[in-house]
Amino acid sequence: MCICVALMAARGFAFETDQFTVPPKPLVDLGAEFQAEVARSVQRACDRVNEHYRDHLARAAKARFRFVRESEEKGAADCLREVEIVEAVFNATVRGGYPQCQMELWARAGEFARQPARFEVSAGRSVYDTIHRPITVFYLSPTINLHAVYLGTDKLGHLFEQGYEYWEVFTAEMARGGSEAAAYRKAVKLGIDQENGFYGTAIDSVYSNGDMAANYAGLKFYLNLTRPMVINGVRREPIVVLRDNEWRVNPAADRNFMRVFITDHYNEAMNPSEYGWPLRKGVAANVRKLAGRWLEFYGSSAGRERQRLEGMARMYEEDYGHSGFRKVVTIPEAVVGGTE
Repeated sequence: MCICVALMAARGFAFETDQFTVPPKPLVDLGAEFQAEVARSVQRACDRVNEHYRDHLARAAKARFRFVRESEEKGAADCLREVEIVEAVFNATVRGGYPQCQMELWARAGEFARQPARFEVSAGRSVYDTIHRPITVFYLSPTINLHAVYLGTDKLGHLFEQGYEYWEVFTAEMARGGSEAAAYRKAVKLGIDQENGFYGTAIDSVYSNGDMAANYAGLKFYLNLTRPMVINGVRREPIVVLRDNEWRVNPAADRNFMRVFITDHYNEAMNPSEYGWPLRKGVAANVRKLAGRWLEFYGSSAGRERQRLEGMARMYEEDYGHSGFRKVVTIPEAVVGGTE
């Protein structure tokens, strides 16, 4: 039991991030590098599944016994299924790091030619600088800039890791004959349960709407890998296609296919979290101190941020499990001194 709690707590240590505290100067936009890294991962996944397919066929051709040949032929046929390429992309973007996935490690520790690429702040100098800070919040995920969206590197873990878990729930529900709407609801319920459990409130009393948004965008990403999707009213071609029994990156897909999956919903100041007792009081006091500098950094105003908040409860015009606004701590309220 102690080991399990320690492991879950270790995961929680890297879970929180802080976009209320802004960098001393703007970060370079790593959107192009991010797109290239994901594209390489998708290509590696295609290559790996295609190699497995050829290996199965080669072993089937050499098999002396019928049951061996049939087993290898089945293995080859399995390589042509959607689940195989989706799982391969998951492995290419997630496997290899704990508690942070591969894409998180790329963002947190990768070397980038342009600087500054990351902004790191200690918990003791962040919005979480309060006597009520849980012991699990002693390390924060750094902030990066992707496609002009400032977000914590932890959001990439939610996008690729929890997004895959959503995809598993979604496809299982569809396989049982459920409706698409029911499949989406079940996937979102998984995230809500996680955020109300050891991924959120049970660890540090924070229900992160940014995490929930990244989970949901991750589901859309994994669905769009092999299926055409309509996102924000625009049809998006599958990222990969199966042609001549070979998985290939789809030439008809958007060359910048990751852009639609990165939105301001990931910024935990623009899409603030719900804070429980006793953390909320200290965070609210700190946001009041940080609000002026924050508005200056983003060239915004309380009115504009109030308008932005209205759209944060939904993503792609769909329900992604937002907490509601009753206990969130917002920039507009801080400016007028009304977070309590």
